[in-house]
Amino acid sequence: MDTYSVISYFTYIILAWAIILSLGYMFKDKLSRYGVEVGLFTLMWRRPVSGKTLSKLSGNPLVKAYGWISIALTLGAMGFAYYFVSNIVLSRLMPSEVPVQAKFIPLLPGLTVVGIHMFYSLLAIGLAIIVHELSHAIVALSEGIRIKSWGLALVFIIPAAFVEPVEEDYNSSRVLSKVKLLAAGSAANVVVAVIALAILYIVATQHPLVIGIIPEINHTTSPAANAGLGDYVPFAIVSVNGTEINSLTTLSEIIRSHVNETVTFNITIYSYKYMNYFNILLTKPAGLSMIGVYINPFTAPNPPICMLGEACIHVPGILTWTLWVNMGLALINAMPLFITDGGKIVSETLGRINKPASITLQTISILLLITSLVLSIIV
Repeated sequence: MDTYSVISYFTYIILAWAIILSLGYMFKDKLSRYGVEVGLFTLMWRRPVSGKTLSKLSGNPLVKAYGWISIALTLGAMGFAYYFVSNIVLSRLMPSEVPVQAKFIPLLPGLTVVGIHMFYSLLAIGLAIIVHELSHAIVALSEGIRIKSWGLALVFIIPAAFVEPVEEDYNSSRVLSKVKLLAAGSAANVVVAVIALAILYIVATQHPLVIGIIPEINHTTSPAANAGLGDYVPFAIVSVNGTEINSLTTLSEIIRSHVNETVTFNITIYSYKYMNYFNILLTKPAGLSMIGVYINPFTAPNPPICMLGEACIHVPGILTWTLWVNMGLALINAMPLFITDGGKIVSETLGRINKPASITLQTISILLLITSLVLSIIV
C-alpha cells in the first residue's frame, strides 16, 4: 500500500462523494419523501419502527439477562481494545521490548480489501451491522425505551446502520438502562465473533487450500503443472511423503529442505472438484524452492461439509471475515471515543461524576487509536 495508491484511492472517493452530494442536494425534496437524507459527510435512509416482533422478543427473560451480560462483555472488549492499540504503539516505539508486531488496518474496499475478500468482508460487515443494531433495539425495548426509527447510513465510505430511541424515553431512563442499551451492540458482535470461531474449529482444517496452478516458473513448466495438479483444483494438500501438512509453513519447510536436489514428492490431496482423495507423484528439480501452486490465504474446509460442491471452499473465508469484522467492530465501538457506544457509556457514568475526567479519557483514547493507525501504516 504505497503513498501513490492511497492518494489515488481517496481522490476517487472524494470525487465520487462530491457527485453523490451534488445529486443529493439537487433532488433533496424528492429523496426526503423516501426517508433519504443527504449531509456533508453522510447519506442516510431512515424508516419508522412499526413491527411488533421486537416488542415480543424484548419481553423474554433471556433478553433481561443479556442486558447484564452485555455490560460485562463490552467492558471486556474495551479493556482488550486498549491492550491491542497499546501493543501496536509499543511494538513500534520499543520493538526490542514488545516483539509481537500487531497491526491496525482499516477496511477500505479496493485498497486494503480486494478480490474475493471484498465479497467476504461485505457479507461480514452486513451481518455485523444488523446484529449490532438489532441488539440495541431489543435491549432498549426490554428497558422500557421505545424505538422511534431505524435506518442505514453511509458515513463517507463507512457503511453503518442505526436505531433511534424516543428521546424522551432515553433521557428519563435510569443510567443502568442506558448503559445496558449502549453495551448491547458491542456485546452482540463479541458473541457473533465467538460463534464464528467455534464453527471454524468444526468446519475448517489446517491444510493449505490450493486455488490455482502456476503454469511456468523461469520459462519452464512448473512441477505442479507437470504432475497434472491443475485438473484437481481446488484441492487441499493433506500430506507430503507421509508428513501431515497443517500449515503453509510446514509445506514450505519440506520443499525448501530439498531446494538443492531433485526430489519426487508423494503428495496426498483432497480435491473439492471430485470430492475424493488422491495420491500424486510430483517431481521438483534441483534449485527450485517452490512447486508452482497458488495458496488461498484461508485454510481448506473439512470434506464432510462439502456435500453441496466445491463452493464450500469459501466457508472458512466467510467465517474468518465474520470473526475479524465482528471483533474489530466490537473493540472499536467499545473504546470511549466520544461518538462510539463506549464513549457514551463513559459520558453516562464517569461524566456524571467528573466531566473533565470523562473528556480527558476519551481524548486520550482517540489519540491512542490514531497513533496506532498511523504507526501501522507507515512503520
